Amino acid sequence: MYWDGAARPAVSAPIGDFFGVGLGLLVPFESACFSSPEGRSYNVTLPMPYRKAARVQLVNESKAYALVWYDLNYTTVSAHPEDVLYFHAVWRRDLRTELGKDFEILPWVRGKGATLAPTWCHRPS
Repeated sequence: MYWDGAARPAVSAPIGDFFGVGLGLLVPFESACFSSPEGRSYNVTLPMPYRKAARVQLVNESKAYALVWYDLNYTTVSAHPEDVLYFHAVWRRDLRTELGKDFEILPWVRGKGATLAPTWCHRPS
């Protein structure tokens, strides 16, 4: 996902990992912001504000042909507050850690940030 014409994605993750699918097994679950009510779909309810444009890009990196059905729901607003924060998420695979070396959870991001507040999420109806 890219916000406002950025050259680098703000969200870069395999779709299953982004939606909380462990070990490739999709089962029914529900959390504060993510769910799969019947165990065969992905739902997320998170604010992902942008000011001018958003681009969501799905890339199939396997050799298998894949059919994808999607539905993006959004709410339009006249303007965001000046201090609105962009949503960022990153995934990577580090198969080994090094003793005595800090494990980096999120690469350096410039600007003001905040942790996700549960009040931003709501359960799907």
